[in-house]
Amino acid sequence: MPRIELIHPMIIHFPIALFLAAVGFEIISLFTNKDLFQKIAFANYVLASIAVILAVIFGTISANTIPHNEQIHEVMETHQLLGWITMGLFIVLTIWNYLVVVRKWRKLPLLYWIVVLIAAGSITWGATIGGEMVYNQGAAVQPLYEQFEEAEAGHHHHGESDEAEHEELDHNEEHSGEAPN
Repeated sequence: MPRIELIHPMIIHFPIALFLAAVGFEIISLFTNKDLFQKIAFANYVLASIAVILAVIFGTISANTIPHNEQIHEVMETHQLLGWITMGLFIVLTIWNYLVVVRKWRKLPLLYWIVVLIAAGSITWGATIGGEMVYNQGAAVQPLYEQFEEAEAGHHHHGESDEAEHEELDHNEEHSGEAPN
């Protein structure tokens, strides 16, 4: 079982992908005028909403669990706010699609697509600053740089001696395209 604070980054890609799939199927539905694609879009919105609820729950757990400094904390608060906004928008879009697909309501296209664009902006901004927290500020990342500095003294690669490793690399560079022996 993974550490609970690491579940958020493992599942966050699902609501993003499902949202993009839902929008893609809606666009196909617009151009083909086939209800099937609207139903597939609705199913993707349902799954995206479930996934984003789980992502927000585990993101909140992670925010309360991982050690972090004040700079990360400020970014984390914005990231959390965007997560809540995105979750709300996904749920609104799911309900809206339910009313269109199941109850046969009129979609109100302009307002609907404005909400879709706001949701897309919210999830994009949230993902951007989430990546910023991890990759630029090191949130929930073990301090590998110290380990790298210590390892530089010995410079061994996964149990092989330096000489054998570098000879193989030199051979591969000379014969690029050939499989290593």
